[in-house]
Amino acid sequence: MLDRLIDRIVRHLAYRTTRLFLRYQDRYVKHMAAGALYGHNQALGDVFSRCMGINQLSLQTNGEKLLQEGVLRLSSPNPVIFDVGGSVGAWSMPLIEMAKVLDVQAKCFVFEPNPIAFKLLQDNLPQENVQLFQYGVGFTDGEVTLYDQWDNPGSSKTSQYKEAITTIEQTAAMPVVINQIKLDSFCEQQTINKVDFLKIDVEGNELDVLRGASTLLEEKKIKVIQFEFNAMNVLSRSFLKDFYKVLEGYSMFRLLPDGLVALGSWHPGNEVFRYQNLVAIEEKEISGGTRGHNGWNSLIKY
Repeated sequence: MLDRLIDRIVRHLAYRTTRLFLRYQDRYVKHMAAGALYGHNQALGDVFSRCMGINQLSLQTNGEKLLQEGVLRLSSPNPVIFDVGGSVGAWSMPLIEMAKVLDVQAKCFVFEPNPIAFKLLQDNLPQENVQLFQYGVGFTDGEVTLYDQWDNPGSSKTSQYKEAITTIEQTAAMPVVINQIKLDSFCEQQTINKVDFLKIDVEGNELDVLRGASTLLEEKKIKVIQFEFNAMNVLSRSFLKDFYKVLEGYSMFRLLPDGLVALGSWHPGNEVFRYQNLVAIEEKEISGGTRGHNGWNSLIKY
C-alpha cells in the first residue's frame, strides 16, 4: 500500500517537474550547460534514457517478461518460438514457465554455439517442448570464429567481433570455432513453416541473423521479432536503418517496462547505440492477427 502511494507521488512530481522543465528549457540550458555540471547533466541524461527504454538491463523490469506474456497470449494456440543466442537460458526459462502457467503448448528452439554455455543451457532448461541446438545463427552456413572472454569462458558476451571483448569488455579474447546455420536453412531442414516469436541476442550480429532469414521474412513467416541494439552495432557497422530495410512490412517498436512505443518511420534520432530491446511486428498481425486487433493494442502504449 505504501509503495503504491509513493509511486503515485513520484509519478505526480515527475509529471509536474517535466512540464516545468519543458516550459523553461531555454533558461535551464543557459545556466546548466557548463563544464562543471557535465557529470550532473550526463547522469540526468542516463535517467531520461532509461525512461525511454534505453539501458534498462533487467529482464524483470525492462518489459521483456511482459512481451513474452503478450506473445504467448496473442499467438497461435501452439506457438513456435526461437531463442537465438540462448546463452545459459536466462531468457527462455521464464518464458517456458509462463507458458505452463497460461497452459500454452509453446515449442521452443534454443540456439547457443558456445560449448561451455551450451552445457549450462542443457542443465538449466527442461526437455519437454524444448529443443537445444549448438549452432550459431547468421548469414551463412558453415564454420565461423567467435570470441569469448579469456577470464570468463562461456560468457554471454561471446561475439563474432573481437573488439566486443578487447575494447568493450576490456579483457583478453579467446577464439572459439563454431558451426553456424541460416534460419532459412534450419527451417527448411526441420520443416518449420512459421515462427511466432524470434528473439535475437548475438552481440552485434543481429542484422546478419535476419539476413539469413530473408525467405522467411519475405514470406512473412516470422510474426514477432525481438532484438538488441546497442554499442555492438558500432562494431558490426549495422545501423537501425539497415534493420528497417531488412524488415520491410514490419512495424518497429522500442520495448518499455509497460509495453511498446512505436518508432514509426526511420529517423536518425533513433540511431542510439546503447542497450535497448527493439521489437518488429508483422503489420498484418497488428491490423488483424490470430487473436484480434485489440490484443496488440493493449501492449502498444504510444
